[in-house]
Amino acid sequence: MKTLRISKRALLISGVLFTLLFSVGFRASEKLDQAFSWNPKAITLSGMPGDRVSFSVSAHAGNILSKTLCLLGASTVPRLSENLSAVAVSTQIVPGAICRADTTLIVTLYLSPSAPEGIINGEMRLFRKARVFGREVTLPVFLAEPLLITLSIETFDDGLPPDPGEAGKVTIEGVDANKDGLRDDIERYIAETYPGRSEENVRKALRQQAKGFQMALLAASDEAESVKVLHERERDGYCLTGVMGIEMSSEAQEELKAQVPKH
Repeated sequence: MKTLRISKRALLISGVLFTLLFSVGFRASEKLDQAFSWNPKAITLSGMPGDRVSFSVSAHAGNILSKTLCLLGASTVPRLSENLSAVAVSTQIVPGAICRADTTLIVTLYLSPSAPEGIINGEMRLFRKARVFGREVTLPVFLAEPLLITLSIETFDDGLPPDPGEAGKVTIEGVDANKDGLRDDIERYIAETYPGRSEENVRKALRQQAKGFQMALLAASDEAESVKVLHERERDGYCLTGVMGIEMSSEAQEELKAQVPKH
């Protein structure tokens, strides 16, 4: 009977210990889940080469983590994965450090004009920077899961004619293979100098300006025709100024004129 009592007592103690361990483990797991979170939990965005793409995300740190984000002179900084940074001319994350329980981040990527078409599965992760024995050490914040980011880089058939090469420089008219009233070399210059969705209005205004400039050159030997073209195309300059501003439109016009060979 004594042996039986000990066995029952051992079972009771074991049961209590198991319950306590399970409870502590569950609470620790629950605290770990609440240590840090992103809202939204994942980001999907798209853009074309040369575009500026951005998104905002809220970062929430739990009680324990929020108290240590910038403890003892350390700083907690968000970083994009290398595959996302590689397709951008530059990136910007504001603010650059997280030191509070709740922070809203604005992330901007300036995509390279030569960014390849495709889908990139990247992430943004938190890192802690601190000085240890006089040296700066950077380590990931393991309690903070990375923010998953899917970036789709899209291109489209821009319908650009082939480069006419030297043949396009022989005459003022140049080569106009697609018969749109604009020299092919100038058409390509505008598209390649101002790529991306964000520059669409600039391209339209410059194409309009270039056509007027070309018409004026072709009519240069006829005074009456020159005056007529001048009046008809007067609004082209206003359009470009409205899109780019006075100073930038003036520079763009001069650079555009420099593309036309002198005859």
